[in-house]
Amino acid sequence: MAARLPAEEIRLSALVSRRSELPLTPPLSVPDALPFGELSPPVFERVVCEVMWLVDGMNDIRGYGRSGQDQGGLDLIGRQKGKTHVYQVRRIVSLSAPALRAAVTDFTGPSRTTSPEEEWSERRFNTVRFVLATGCIVDDTAVEDELVALQEQYQDDIDIDLYDARTLSRFLRDRPSIVAGVFGPEWAKAFCGVETPPVPSLPHGYALLNDPLDHLGLADALHRAQLAETEPGPAAELFGELADALEQASFTGHARQLRTRQRDLLASAGQADAAFNVAAKLMLDRYESGDRMFVDEHLKRLARDAGGTASDIYMILQALADWFEYGYDLPPVTTALETVVQACNPLAARLVLAVIEQIVVDEHPNDHPARLSDLASEVLPSQTGLVRIRLECSLADLAVNAGQSPEESYGDLDRRALGGRIPERFAVLVHMRRGRALALADLGSEAVEAYRRAVLAATREGLGGDARHALRSLSFLADQHNVGFRESSQAMLSARTVGAKGARLIDLAFNPAVSALEALVDDRLPDASRAAHQWLWQDRISGALTDENLAHQRYGEVFNRAGETKHAVRHFVLAGRRKDACSAAESAPEFLDVRDLLEVRARWVCSAAAAVIGQQADLIPDDAVTGIAARLTDIVVTGLQSGLAGIHPVMQALGALGALDERLPAASAQQVLPLLVECIPREPNTSRHIDEQMLAFLGACITAELPVADQAAQALLDAWKLDVHGAESLLAGLHTHLPAVVPVIRERAQQGHRGATAVLADWQMDDPSVAETARNLADTVLGSVRWVV
Repeated sequence: MAARLPAEEIRLSALVSRRSELPLTPPLSVPDALPFGELSPPVFERVVCEVMWLVDGMNDIRGYGRSGQDQGGLDLIGRQKGKTHVYQVRRIVSLSAPALRAAVTDFTGPSRTTSPEEEWSERRFNTVRFVLATGCIVDDTAVEDELVALQEQYQDDIDIDLYDARTLSRFLRDRPSIVAGVFGPEWAKAFCGVETPPVPSLPHGYALLNDPLDHLGLADALHRAQLAETEPGPAAELFGELADALEQASFTGHARQLRTRQRDLLASAGQADAAFNVAAKLMLDRYESGDRMFVDEHLKRLARDAGGTASDIYMILQALADWFEYGYDLPPVTTALETVVQACNPLAARLVLAVIEQIVVDEHPNDHPARLSDLASEVLPSQTGLVRIRLECSLADLAVNAGQSPEESYGDLDRRALGGRIPERFAVLVHMRRGRALALADLGSEAVEAYRRAVLAATREGLGGDARHALRSLSFLADQHNVGFRESSQAMLSARTVGAKGARLIDLAFNPAVSALEALVDDRLPDASRAAHQWLWQDRISGALTDENLAHQRYGEVFNRAGETKHAVRHFVLAGRRKDACSAAESAPEFLDVRDLLEVRARWVCSAAAAVIGQQADLIPDDAVTGIAARLTDIVVTGLQSGLAGIHPVMQALGALGALDERLPAASAQQVLPLLVECIPREPNTSRHIDEQMLAFLGACITAELPVADQAAQALLDAWKLDVHGAESLLAGLHTHLPAVVPVIRERAQQGHRGATAVLADWQMDDPSVAETARNLADTVLGSVRWVV
């Protein structure tokens, strides 16, 4: 008998948001299995959903049925490689062989490989696999034998699996974030052997309004430290301990005030090395929180007095401060970092991270960060927490820039994030950075799935800001990859629902986007440049794709106002702002080389780069034409043949090839023309998106007198006969190149085709049809005049 129709639909986000409200038995020292029987039915359904999603790799997961019933009743549906899988959830205390058979046959009906078609029953969801998930341990050999018998009975029809409590526990052994979220941190520690990190919290409200040291019971210690300032060495030690206590309680701003006093006391005590180390840490803290760094003469004197690696650290800090406004040369900074890393300085990893993230953000073609990548790999094993994840993501991004696929470069990070070996709070960053890398490689569906995972993880961890940015990225990708207006608008609506609520994993002490826009409005270009660059930095390393593009746009506007056309065009292209990029490039007196951006697979980037090349076609150096045309040809051919690249890259690349005019390479013409010929047949007066660019390309083939010129001329004639918009005016302008088509046009003119007559008139051809048309038009005009009179 076929199963009943679904009673309700439950989305993945609702399933994985369920939390246990029942007290669980404390775990044994080394439990063999998780206590699924103590979970409420809805929470057990969440566990099975997590296994589907993270272990079996299902996408588009939905729940159908009556959620929360003691005997289950909920079917979870997932898709993998276009195939549907059904998981039936039953939180039961035991399972017998007859019960297993009944569960399977109630859903599947008779086997379609061993029964005649008239005996088949309807199956829901057209599934290829059925999994029964139970909350009990199955030790009965009769059940195991029955499972094997069912698998053989339904072979080549539908796959049958059984997930019991022991199987589910084995799946979750390496996923402490899920275990902690469902069963609690004690179970995660006992079962997985991993302590889950606490979520950062705000300081106590009373302490924020008053003295935090008083709230922490340390006011007397501060008083003693102030009295002891006549002995700067001991006083500095006490100020340092108080700063540590404030940092542990999240009073970072107050802690910095005491750190500054500690620095000055250490300098007074003649402890130059310790004073510089505190000063350098203060500078790095300011950089990481987004506050402006002032690398002044005082720090320079401390570096000179300290010796050792202090001068190298000073150079690196100066470069970090300069980057937001001026940039810097990477090689000398890398050399300084090598010295700091070899000396095992405590700040080495943070300094490497700061530099490597700036290189990742800029993605400048002249940077060669191989040595920097080696340094990051060297300091990585000693790091934990967010610093380690950020280093790993940066190394993955540099590998992508070097030509490795995003799937390969982010493969290990992705497996660890999905497997729970990375705390879910940090996994948010992995999903977003991976999603961004996949999107730039034009792997739209994979990028969408990565950002969906980021939304779910961020909401569970209270990172509302990151959830909002992931949703905005989903909306953007839905538009770019034609997923549908509903999906795009739904994601944006959800982002607006989240708003600015909640924190971001990589947060700053201020909002650089607001600062950049305010400075732009006030025409304070230096301030706008710095803030826009910081905005770009935050959203790029957070994986916030949509807002990274907005930052590129505003940064481009700053450069455009400042007359820095080259930089303006580059940022407009990266933002996908074709019209802005072309408008800025229009006034450039020389070729703006965007060939590296033309290689980017993301459709909004390569289409904007192609548009700029089309705008500047006359300025392209002769020795660069062949290479540029080859890449443009690849975009057109791939797009027309597969339809996977989107229409905009094809339009802009085809238009840029046409703009090459007489310099169009014959190889490009030979590859593209046959595909365009296939686009011409249609109903009369019907247009296609690429018509304008197609005609420009045909015209270039003809004027360049390429070997395919005759085929191009015939294609143009065919387009003209079908009244393709623009074909007639192009035909009229190519008189000297098309003597062979005159008889065809005369024939159509004699048949009364006014367009043909107009072409002959433009060509100043002596033909009776031209005179006849002229007389008819004159009679029409004179008749109208007489009627008016």
